[in-house]
Amino acid sequence: MPQNPRQPQQPQQPWSAEQQQQFAAQMTQTQQQNAELQRQIRQMQELARLQREDTSQITAPLPRATTERLGAPEEQAQRSILARQIMEQQQLAQRQLASQQARAGLRGGAAAAQQARLAQQLEAQRAAQEQAAFLGQRQFNIEQAQKEQFANLAAELAQRQIQAGLRGQTLQAQAAREYGQRQVEAARSGGKVICAELGRQGYLDAATMEADADFGRLMYLTDPQVMHGYWRLALPVVGLMKRSKAVTVVVSWIAKPWARHMAYLMGTSQRNSLIGQLIHTVGKPVCRVFGKGVVVYG
Repeated sequence: MPQNPRQPQQPQQPWSAEQQQQFAAQMTQTQQQNAELQRQIRQMQELARLQREDTSQITAPLPRATTERLGAPEEQAQRSILARQIMEQQQLAQRQLASQQARAGLRGGAAAAQQARLAQQLEAQRAAQEQAAFLGQRQFNIEQAQKEQFANLAAELAQRQIQAGLRGQTLQAQAAREYGQRQVEAARSGGKVICAELGRQGYLDAATMEADADFGRLMYLTDPQVMHGYWRLALPVVGLMKRSKAVTVVVSWIAKPWARHMAYLMGTSQRNSLIGQLIHTVGKPVCRVFGKGVVVYG
């Protein structure tokens, strides 16, 4: 038959002061009962001893004068009466002794059982206190280990945050330097970023590119925030144009009309582009918005 797994015992709660006083009172009462039983047993033993002495005295030969005065038959009858009385007294004493011994045995058994229960309770109390002390020490050790682990994790996290912050600052500074270098290069070239890439790939002629460069220099002097916003938007687009011919074609649909409109504004072309004029009207405030807060290098 499969045996049921033994259920773990729950640790007993420590006794209160009132429970400890009750336990001490019960122990005192049990000791008093044991002392009373011992006293009764000694009394019964003394009574039996006295009865044995009485029996020996009765069964002893009568004095010679009494024997001569009573005669042999009378002496025999007297002895029978005395023997019967002694026997009755002994039987009564034995019954009383047996009854008292039985009561004493019951009381002694109850007292012994109570003492055993009290001893078990005391042992259980001691074991519960030891277990509570062990569990308390174990809980303290666990809490200390958790505190140390949390402290180590916090220190490690703080160190990683510092390192990540330093790396982020380094990358941010590097990106700012690269962006600043691109701004300087764009300013030196007159601001023609997308148009320069279109010219390199053969989508714009030299005259349009030169007019675009002159307009970029003029805009950089009169409204640099617009130019910074334009560079901020145009530099990533140029990177895509260098990697994808399709991106260049799509960008040329917007940049070529805008370049013709800038050439018309600079007076190098008599032909205007209404689409380029619309793109310029919309794109200028958009670039100004993206140019806010940009750091200027160079």
